[in-house]
Amino acid sequence: MALWQRIAIGFAVGALVLFSVLWNTVLDKTPEENPFEARPVVEEAPADAIYIDIKGEVLKPGVYKVDPAMRLFQVVAKAGGLTRHADADSMSLAQTLSDGEAYRIPSLSETEEERTKDESPGRICINGADHGTLTTLPNIGDATAANIIEHRRTHGDFTSVEGLLDVANIGESTLETIKDLITV
Repeated sequence: MALWQRIAIGFAVGALVLFSVLWNTVLDKTPEENPFEARPVVEEAPADAIYIDIKGEVLKPGVYKVDPAMRLFQVVAKAGGLTRHADADSMSLAQTLSDGEAYRIPSLSETEEERTKDESPGRICINGADHGTLTTLPNIGDATAANIIEHRRTHGDFTSVEGLLDVANIGESTLETIKDLITV
């Protein structure tokens, strides 16, 4: 047998022995010691926890129960972090939180004008309005409000008012009736 063949066999045997030793070491450990063992993550919120609604450009938007001492950047982390479209520079992620508040992370594609529409008095934000608020709009009944909320849940926030045309029961005439009363 040639020298190179002996060396190759030696390496193969050595690798098998090393793998066997390491594998048995991992299997012999308890779950606390075994880094490969999946463990459920249990997070306990304090008794004085608050609820925060985070929307927009985060990976897992939704309502989170958090410690009142947390900051927005910590809730963003709980929500899976920012998407690649997030414009984190347009707001302070270090801001304190208030119970029941909705925080929206804007996208890079939004213009400053679109961002300030949310602050327009009297307009209803279709990305944050609940069922009851949506039904206050002309020509928006219970079924259409439910369709708007379902569309938002499955497709994410609307990027423009015209996006409502993708919702069942909303056509050009309905949009024309409500477009001056809503914002995204």
